[in-house]
This record gives sequence, C-alpha cells and structure tokens, in this order.
Amino acid sequence: MCELLSSKGIDLEHNRFLILQGEVEQISLMKAKAQNENETGLLEYLEDIIGSNKHVGRITELEKELEVKDDERREKLSRVNASKHELQSLESEKNTAIEYLKKERNLMLLRNMDLFCELGDGVAKLNNSITAIEAKKATAREVKDNKKKLMEENQGLV
Repeated sequence: MCELLSSKGIDLEHNRFLILQGEVEQISLMKAKAQNENETGLLEYLEDIIGSNKHVGRITELEKELEVKDDERREKLSRVNASKHELQSLESEKNTAIEYLKKERNLMLLRNMDLFCELGDGVAKLNNSITAIEAKKATAREVKDNKKKLMEENQGLV
C-alpha cells in the first residue's frame, strides 16, 4: 500500500500528504529561508515537498564549477586585454619602422638616380673624348699622309 501511494507521489515518510491542525500556523510563521543548515525555512519546506532539495548537491557542485570557469574566463579576458594593449603599444613602433623604411627606400632611389646622372655625364664625357681622339687620329693620319707626299715629292726633285 505504501508503495502504491509513493508511486502516486504521496510522501508517507515525511507526512506531507496531509497537513494537521496547528501545522498551518507553524508553516505561516516560518522564515522565508533558514538561517543555517539545521533549521527549516519556508523555502526548504517547499523544496522538501516538491522534491527539488535532492538537486541541491548537484546545484552546489555546478555553482562551484561555474565559479571556477568564471575565474578562468576573467583570467583569459585579462590576458586578451593585456595582449590588445601590447599590440596597440607596438602599433606605433611598427608605423615608425614602416616610415623609416619608406624614407630609406626613397633615399636609395635618389642615390641611384644621382649615380645614373653621374654615369650619364661620364658616358657623355667619354663619348666626347673618343670623338676628340678619333678627330686627332684623323688629323694625325692627314699630317702623316701629307708628310709622306711631301717626302715623295722632295725625293723626286733631288
């Protein structure tokens, strides 16, 4: 019989299926929540009736796990924020380095242009010198040819 009543949700163990005279007043005078574990407040009384008190241990475990996970989350968030701060501080150094490299590149381009100009001037001077040398060689050949003709004419006269 007890098993049948228990299967229907009637709690014979704690006599919760029936409220006796005087218990109503006692229930109405209960504090909302117990001050310590040994007392019973209205919340604990109702949890006992509906059976949710059997989940208190698991809820406590999950609350502890939640607290640990929340601490881990805060720690990781702190590391992320520190990384963001470090990244921002390195951003200005990166920009400075990029500006330096751009200026260095421009300087090298200007130096190359200057060297090409000097090379062009050198090539022009060399071409002028070659032209002058060829002109002098041509003049020297003419003088030599003239000298040879004169020598031949002078030998024919003697």
